[in-house]
Amino acid sequence: MAVTAALSLATAACSSGSKPVRFAPQQPQVTAPVNTTGAATAIRMGTTTETRANGVPTATISVSDSQLSAAASAKGPGPEYGYFASFKVTVEAGPTQSLVVDPSDFYVQGSDGVHYNVTSGNSASAAGSQALVHVSVAPGQTVVGTVTIDESSAHGWVVYAPQGRALDAWWF
Repeated sequence: MAVTAALSLATAACSSGSKPVRFAPQQPQVTAPVNTTGAATAIRMGTTTETRANGVPTATISVSDSQLSAAASAKGPGPEYGYFASFKVTVEAGPTQSLVVDPSDFYVQGSDGVHYNVTSGNSASAAGSQALVHVSVAPGQTVVGTVTIDESSAHGWVVYAPQGRALDAWWF
């Protein structure tokens, strides 16, 4: 299912530096989770989606338990952009091939249209002991971790974009 203009902007890669990339603000809409073409889909928080390549499942992914905080973390300063947004991420590799998962595969597109990733602002100082790490997941195996991003909006999209290609987005 096609996604609104807000997610068509999500296909751009995240900034590799610590500064976020500004895009024109858009009003996102949540639609049913369908991802059979590889195009980005909009999904409700907590919903699991399946990604496919050539009709074969490559992964199931869920983003849930969104939490916002404007307070300093136990390890360092407070958020530079206004909020630390933390999400529980669950990724299961497909049945036939391994999958590399990295926290940089996820970013937040705030309601202001800006993309924030795990290197934005003070994100690294807020990552806890349960943080998602770069890992190769064997076929059929699951990895669970938290992604924490320093970002500016109380509402926005958590986008799964491996190698800069937006596949799915969860509204928070």
